[in-house]
Amino acid sequence: MRRVVVSAAIGVLALASARPAVAQGSSQPAPWTSYGTSLYATGPDVWVRFFGADAGYTSDLLWICDLSSSCSQSLFENNDGYLGGEEVEINHTFSVGDEVLFRLAVSNTGDNWYSGPAIRNSDGYAHFATESYSDVTANATYSVLGGFEDTYGGGDGDHNDLMFEFGNVATTPVSVTPEPATLLLLGTGLLGLGLATVLRRAA
Repeated sequence: MRRVVVSAAIGVLALASARPAVAQGSSQPAPWTSYGTSLYATGPDVWVRFFGADAGYTSDLLWICDLSSSCSQSLFENNDGYLGGEEVEINHTFSVGDEVLFRLAVSNTGDNWYSGPAIRNSDGYAHFATESYSDVTANATYSVLGGFEDTYGGGDGDHNDLMFEFGNVATTPVSVTPEPATLLLLGTGLLGLGLATVLRRAA
């Protein structure tokens, strides 16, 4: 009887140690509102702040300049002592409206998951989710909280394996608003073009 109990206990411990959850930092404050979200720069400087993690796997968050990952910057690795609040500025000058691309590299499995639509991922699953957020530091105004699901096929689908605040970004495409003087100049040019056409037809 004692041998059976010990064997059962060992089996439970082995199962539990296969992929333990390691909570770090803050827990998710509200449900995700968007899945497969793309992020767009609202200014030249984009900041990322570690928010929290609940993952057994170890992963690295990278900013990438394009999907071929020809250039990248490693920003954070979970299970590395982060408790939340650390901020990193992406070493790149963005134009307003540029997509800010992120890749989650999962060390345990070798998988790579991307922000943006599900089609970017090998399993066709949207591994990145977001919600509106508000946090202001001396460095940036953080308006988006985003979270990654680190398991192929979506795992438990909670997207809280690694979570980050994103500063100076929007979740919808943004464009530069023309200055009033630029609009006036454009309007004057169009008016002149129209007048020239009328005079040409009259002649």
